[in-house]
Amino acid sequence: MNKVLQAARKHRDSKAPGAAALPRAGNPLAEIRFGARGEPLAVRWRDRVWPVAGEVRHWFGRWPWWKAGLPGGRGRASLVETEFWRLPVRAAAASPLRTLELCRDPRTEGWRVAKVTDGT
Repeated sequence: MNKVLQAARKHRDSKAPGAAALPRAGNPLAEIRFGARGEPLAVRWRDRVWPVAGEVRHWFGRWPWWKAGLPGGRGRASLVETEFWRLPVRAAAASPLRTLELCRDPRTEGWRVAKVTDGT
């Protein structure tokens, strides 16, 4: 791989908040409730509503369509773009902070929980 391409990939990857992964069918489903300006307000996950309680992060990742589990075909671009949100949430005002990393599943367009971090 040439040095220009390597540098571009390194720069692109450094913008993403974490090492995001494609959603897997086994990852739990979630719903994000958005405000009028498109900002996330709360997440419904594990039969509970988790209000957003801090600064959110938003980014996109790209994978080859075959790694995303999508069918190939004539006219399909080689990369699939996947949307991610990192949301600090609390179950209640006195609850500890929990960070949910959610990604849009390119197979269903629904949201899946990719990562959960407690206390951050």
